[in-house]
Amino acid sequence: MKASYWWPLWALVNLAAFAGGALLPLVTVNQLYFFNQDIVLVQVPAVLAENGETVLAVIVLLFGILFPVAKTLVYLVAPYSPRLAMAAGIFAPVAFFDIFMVALLIFVAKGGFASDAATAVGMYPLLFFAVSSKAIEWAFARSVRAG
Repeated sequence: MKASYWWPLWALVNLAAFAGGALLPLVTVNQLYFFNQDIVLVQVPAVLAENGETVLAVIVLLFGILFPVAKTLVYLVAPYSPRLAMAAGIFAPVAFFDIFMVALLIFVAKGGFASDAATAVGMYPLLFFAVSSKAIEWAFARSVRAG
């Protein structure tokens, strides 16, 4: 079986990993030993917008959530629509901000609360998504050059 026909399955695994990373807590912040607050990726744009950081909220929403998902959705149809699959190249340069988003969340949690922050379970599927997304981009680019 041609390697490119594995892309839809690979893309579905990536989407599931991204959903886990976006919906599960990424960072747990302990405040005063009594209160715990979980930071979840999908809540970040809304919290930023509520705090008057509308431009940053839009950037986080686009580059941290929508573009990575759009790029992965394009790989779902890559074997069946080569012309549309080439659109993945449009999203590739701007959709790698998922690692940046994780770093930003940890930085904000550690610096903004002056308390103890620890990574949570949602960090692992998001990191898997980031690495796997780069691997699928590499495999796709290699396939395009060979074919």
